[in-house]
Amino acid sequence: MELIFFISGIFILLLYLVYVFIRDQRHQPQQSLGLLTLELSESRAEKQRLREELNSLQDRLQATLIDPVTHLIGWQLFEDRLVQCMKDSARNHLSFSIIQMDLDHFKMINHALGYDVGDLLLKAVAERLQTCVRQVDSVSRFSKDTFVLLLAQLNKPETTVLITQRLLQAFTLPFQIKTHELYLTVSMGIAVYPMDGEEASILLRNAEQALFLAKEKNGNSYQFYQPTLQLGSQRELTLHLHLNQESLFQELNLYYQPIMNVSQNSVFCMDTDLHWQHAEFGLIDQQELFDYAVKQRKLNSISEWLLRRAIQQFIHWRSLGFSPDCFSITVLVDQLENSHFVYSISQILQELQCQPEWMLLKIVGHVTHSSADILEKSFNMLHYLKIKMALADYDSDTFSLRQLKVFPIHYLMLSSLYIEDIHLHARTAALVKAIILLAQTMSMQVIVRGVECEQQFQVLKELGCTLMQGILLGTPLPENEVTAKMVATTA
Repeated sequence: MELIFFISGIFILLLYLVYVFIRDQRHQPQQSLGLLTLELSESRAEKQRLREELNSLQDRLQATLIDPVTHLIGWQLFEDRLVQCMKDSARNHLSFSIIQMDLDHFKMINHALGYDVGDLLLKAVAERLQTCVRQVDSVSRFSKDTFVLLLAQLNKPETTVLITQRLLQAFTLPFQIKTHELYLTVSMGIAVYPMDGEEASILLRNAEQALFLAKEKNGNSYQFYQPTLQLGSQRELTLHLHLNQESLFQELNLYYQPIMNVSQNSVFCMDTDLHWQHAEFGLIDQQELFDYAVKQRKLNSISEWLLRRAIQQFIHWRSLGFSPDCFSITVLVDQLENSHFVYSISQILQELQCQPEWMLLKIVGHVTHSSADILEKSFNMLHYLKIKMALADYDSDTFSLRQLKVFPIHYLMLSSLYIEDIHLHARTAALVKAIILLAQTMSMQVIVRGVECEQQFQVLKELGCTLMQGILLGTPLPENEVTAKMVATTA
């Protein structure tokens, strides 16, 4: 009986194994088909990925060959041509020039009319450039609105000048972009192989330095590279970097020169002059320091440091018995366009407990028509704070007569150019007399600077000028020497 059950079990197991085998054989084609479908799907995805990578590679390659905005040759292709031109020139004893060209005030057009118009203008500029050069030359866009031209196979340097003048002449004609008639000027820097460099990177750098000098001349001009430019550029780069270091304020020093009230024989004002004692370049005067600070947007922080230092020194002098009417610091017109800067002056005065009338702002710069309304508010705010204001170098076209009527100015400062021959020419004396009368009529006073000799002093005194400054009346001195001298005088 048990044997029968055992045989039956074996038989059932065999039947089950046969069933499983037949079932697996029936589904095998479906599984194979599924795997094949999956493999085909993965293959299509891989092909699509490879196709996209190929298209991207083609786009990048196209961009290196052709600039997408101007349709000029791309920068990589230009560099290849430059290297080849250098080899050919060395082998055939020829010269070539690199011209780096910048479109003057292009950013203003971009902002005013939009980037679409800007791109169309760049393309039109590229087309005009190509009409000015020869077939052997190359033109490429270096960056944004800067183009670089390669003038190849030059037998004589005059060819570069002729092409450069042709370029300037070409830009005297307007560009018609959509409904806009646009005028452009250009600045160009030129480097010549081999005298300005025998490597591509050096030639490009030297052309850029020459371009910088051309732009400093207000554009619409060209400048050949000169070895002295490199020294100037290195100086600017060093000062540029140093302006952003924390050690800067430790290297700033104040010098003071008295403005005398000659009718009372007393010190009216201690005029401050800021100097930068640079470790490498020595003493840098206030004007150059301000020029660099403006470019680095550091002028306001420097002026605030200057104001704090001058206030602290002035209050210290008063505690020692030396009490001029006021002290002065120089600010630029552009700074006063920023209401926050005016507010910071007020805050510093309050913080250091300085009376506003102890302070005289010497204002330097030119007032444009567009900034006049903003400046009027700043001047009125300073006047409300009871801060004295003087126009430094009034003769240098800082303000017009109409602006003198509007702005609450207290003093006009005349430079030494006005008075250097006042004791020799009656017309000079008459002109200064007229300015003094004008100032008095408008409730202002004149401060004459640059008084160097007794003859100038006597003529000015006879004309009714009471506020004078110059080496005849006192030379600029550092803080410690002023303290020692003035305290000894008042003791």
